[in-house]
Amino acid sequence: MRNYSVNWGVLVFLLLYVFMPSAVGGFYTVLFATVLFSIVYLSFKSIKIMQFNGILIAPGSLLFLMAAIMLAVTITLTLNAAFFTPIGLSEIAKPLVFTLFFVFGVNSNLNYSMPEIKKTLILVSKIIIVGQFIIAVDQVFGINTFKVLYDYGKTSTTGDIYSFMRSTGSLYNPNYFAWIILQCGVIIFIFSTKSSRYLWLFVVLLMILLSGSKSMLASFPVALLASGWLKGDRVLVNRKNIYVFFIVVILIYAIYQLLITYPQIFPRLKVLIQLLSGEDESGGGRFAIWETAYTYFLLKEEGTISWMFGMGPIYEFKTLDNGFLYTLFRNGIVGLILHLSLLIYFLVKFYRFEDREFGGLGVQYVLLGSLSELQVESLAGWMSPIHLFLYAGLVFSYEYRRQVASQGSQIDNSVTV
Repeated sequence: MRNYSVNWGVLVFLLLYVFMPSAVGGFYTVLFATVLFSIVYLSFKSIKIMQFNGILIAPGSLLFLMAAIMLAVTITLTLNAAFFTPIGLSEIAKPLVFTLFFVFGVNSNLNYSMPEIKKTLILVSKIIIVGQFIIAVDQVFGINTFKVLYDYGKTSTTGDIYSFMRSTGSLYNPNYFAWIILQCGVIIFIFSTKSSRYLWLFVVLLMILLSGSKSMLASFPVALLASGWLKGDRVLVNRKNIYVFFIVVILIYAIYQLLITYPQIFPRLKVLIQLLSGEDESGGGRFAIWETAYTYFLLKEEGTISWMFGMGPIYEFKTLDNGFLYTLFRNGIVGLILHLSLLIYFLVKFYRFEDREFGGLGVQYVLLGSLSELQVESLAGWMSPIHLFLYAGLVFSYEYRRQVASQGSQIDNSVTV
């Protein structure tokens, strides 16, 4: 890919999003910075945008869906007298923020080819992996060089180098740190053809182990299998799929042996083995949270209105460790249907995209995000959808250009006739 340019707008956006200092203000500082960058970038690109009918390009179907989500949230907050609270206003603004990221993705990619965006994502992924590895090592050994920039609140160490855990990188949350690293590994695995990509995957696996995230460790081989199948001819059995399958099986066995042989090094991750064998019931804590939230909902709900539009942001359960229940209780059946509709919309768009590699990246992102949604607010929250909407914007930019080219050829043919 040496002969292709880099999409610097997308590169800066993703690096700003991942490495923005979070020690003061947490994630919302990062969110504000990416929103501001998107607005400024689009403003400076306005001259180029003018050649495409002078508008910020976005598909009407997605805008309609985002408007419906915004309307449903507004109704929920109005019914529950939470319209003018800070949390309420942020929930109303959420669809607008994600739409902005989508529009940024579309309009920042109107002049780039698919090899160029792949080169950009590979470069970004490698920078993120190296940078996060440096920060993670700083956390593991207790050096704390970057503590002034990043929130180390959810890191942990026992002081014994052989029983440390866990690392958060610059992302202050170990599970989200592992999710970002996992997706960087998927990008390199899908787009890169160099043999060194397996070395990068090894580093990714090491960093997931450092995070102590059980769900992301379990998702790692699933992501490789899914993305490998989606980027190919999408038949169940062929030589390439068998090859990837055996690599993943060997990887799973190696991880298993590592966890049972050195449980003192990865004390949090050994719980994954115990859960699979039925020896540990720590997962029951989530059921207790869900039961408590459901009981609270039944006590406070006010008939059909509450079931249809939810109870809005409730302080008693800010998080539920389940994105679908989180959406149902906060935004009701209407909100849940709209949330599922948005995920299905993205799945269809990515799956049908003509470039199967990039489409496979999007499909596995939605599928793994939806599975993760069963035990955390991933795609229903603020963090994970940022990449999802950016990827969708990149995909739509190619669809839009194809439509414009098709219309142009039709006009040329009619003039010729």
